[in-house]
Amino acid sequence: MKANGKGLAALLMLIASLFALLNVNLNLYPYLTKTISAENYLAGIIDARPDETALIGWGNIESRHNVFTNNPIQRVLVKRPPLDIPAGSTITKAILRLYTKDYNKDYCTDTAKRTYCAHKILQDWNPNTLTWRNQPSFASTPTAKIQKSPKTDVNQWWEFDVTPDINSPYGWVIKDETEDAYGFFAWNYIVFIDTAELYIEYTLPKYTLTVSVKDSDGKPLSDVKVTAPFTATTDSNGQASSSLDYGSYTVTISYLGYTYTQNVKLDSTKTVSFTIPNYQLTIKVVDTANNPISGVGVGAPIYKTTDTQGTCSAKLPKGKYTIEATYGTKKTSVSIDLTSDRTVSITIPLEYTLNIRVRDQCGNPLPATLTIDGQTLVCGKDGTASLSILPGTKNIKASVTVKEKEFSTTGTTTVTKHTTVDLVINRRFYWVFYFNYSDGTVPEKGSITLTHPKEVLKVPLTNGVGEAYLLDGIYRITVEASPAVDLGTIEVNSDGKIFYTLNKQKAQLEQKEEKEIKQEDEDYPIITPPTPPPQPTPPEIPWILIPSVYIYTLVAVLAFGFILAAAVALRRRR
Repeated sequence: MKANGKGLAALLMLIASLFALLNVNLNLYPYLTKTISAENYLAGIIDARPDETALIGWGNIESRHNVFTNNPIQRVLVKRPPLDIPAGSTITKAILRLYTKDYNKDYCTDTAKRTYCAHKILQDWNPNTLTWRNQPSFASTPTAKIQKSPKTDVNQWWEFDVTPDINSPYGWVIKDETEDAYGFFAWNYIVFIDTAELYIEYTLPKYTLTVSVKDSDGKPLSDVKVTAPFTATTDSNGQASSSLDYGSYTVTISYLGYTYTQNVKLDSTKTVSFTIPNYQLTIKVVDTANNPISGVGVGAPIYKTTDTQGTCSAKLPKGKYTIEATYGTKKTSVSIDLTSDRTVSITIPLEYTLNIRVRDQCGNPLPATLTIDGQTLVCGKDGTASLSILPGTKNIKASVTVKEKEFSTTGTTTVTKHTTVDLVINRRFYWVFYFNYSDGTVPEKGSITLTHPKEVLKVPLTNGVGEAYLLDGIYRITVEASPAVDLGTIEVNSDGKIFYTLNKQKAQLEQKEEKEIKQEDEDYPIITPPTPPPQPTPPEIPWILIPSVYIYTLVAVLAFGFILAAAVALRRRR
């Protein structure tokens, strides 16, 4: 056992060290404690003098003496003192403590323990006007009981756990359980209470602290960093919130290189508001000859284009910014500290921008590869690309690869200013057809017939999958995969995939799900069909083919017999 104890201690030390290394708080008692004097709320009453005002600050507990029935019963009442803790706190433990004195040590000879009870008082009362006759009503069932000896358990604190009653302000009656005793001397059963106090354990309430940040025009500011007393970033409403314990805090935010603080006492749900001043920033873009340049894109945080005077402006919150101006392939940036209204000049060379938009015949954007005067660039998924280029006549080729086939077009444009060119690539659309039976199997072989006003395609099926390049328009689809089923029509105006579920027994379509193949799918336009579902072992023979199998087997047996007979006959002739 000793070895096991040492091993357990070592394990606990190791775990504690690990948590310390990881900076984990191992505080198992995250509550506050408080001891409150209840002496001024302690009152003693006696039934022998029912109209006498109670003793304040002390009292006795005494039982009726059955030998001399005229001796008194005495009780102690303790009103709950003011707790003086933040509103909303949660009290997790409350102990009423009474200090007993040995004033009857010379008289008390009985060391037997008796039961003393704390009963919850059910109505309001005043210690200064309390008498036996007007004492408040109390619960018949005690909240707490203790076993103590009037002789030996003195000069010590008697403790009653009154946690269930702590939210009631009326307090408790402390009395002998039966209030009767047997013996010759009443002094054997009297307990002298010298003072009282209330010990509590509690947790502070939590409140929501919201940090709200706006500019001087009242516009909420997002992405403002809150660094204390919690860490967060303001949302689109310019706010960030957290639940914190009651207390005083310094709220700190950081925005665009500047820090702002406010103090707050969090004694309820509160919002701390910050206002960041706005200033007018004007950007003027000129060329090397100081001529204004219009159409220059000025980036964050202005997000505007210069006008014919080469300028654009915006009101921005106080802060440190890097402003970037873009014209064609040229980019120029400048850093500023905006603490007042100001104008900033940016100089960039003059170039022309050629914007190219590539679509197919149905209007779908294509991420085409462009070749222009020996330069190669790729359109984005929106089918557009831009470049800065010298003026002149430009030959443009646009091509796109769909799965394994390439489609292209060419065009010519003359660049004398910022220009946009639209190119259309007439192409086929890549479609994938997936088939399975309602019992979970897939047709191993078969074909689908795709009928279009301009063509008829017969596409083989392998393990339930077929692929085809289609014209735009409407196709009627028939599948011959045992059984043969007419699948209706599809309208083709983009790449796509379609899933069919066939009922083998009824030779009909059960379910159809058509999906467009988007540019986000599998690095569009290179499309890889998903792995076919696993095949049953041994493969199921479609019911409609079973008669043919028997016929083919019979024919094969007859043919083999005929060949064998012919060989024997020839041998005999020789």
